[in-house]
Amino acid sequence: MSPYRPRIRTEFDLERAWRIIAPPDEPRPHAFWIMLIGDDRRAFTQVIQVEEAFKIPPPARSHVFPDFVTELVGQAPATVERLAFLRTRPGHFGPTDEDLAWAECLYAVARDVGLPCETVFLATDLVLVPMPSDPIGAAASA
Repeated sequence: MSPYRPRIRTEFDLERAWRIIAPPDEPRPHAFWIMLIGDDRRAFTQVIQVEEAFKIPPPARSHVFPDFVTELVGQAPATVERLAFLRTRPGHFGPTDEDLAWAECLYAVARDVGLPCETVFLATDLVLVPMPSDPIGAAASA
């Protein structure tokens, strides 16, 4: 069987990939997942899960996360063109203010690394939902 390398062209493609990688109706840890996407718009086979992500890194340590992602990108077997993130936590609803703060943190990491970022998703025990970088602006333009 060949490794799972979904093509990510749309938000729907990304949502489908996250549903396969982190299926719904399972208990969720406080974590975030990092997906590297190549120039062929396919996800790399290895998706990184960072567990015990209870709190957003404080400003004094804000460089650590982008440095970590830069290292991952540098070690990738091919060119990385985009990043995708999934935030997971226990619970039934979302997104909360804390979830939105996590999403902004993840978008900032992508900016710091210098790569475009797909829509950040939140997965709880029951839901998988997108968290756009500008939910108010997105709603106003709809």
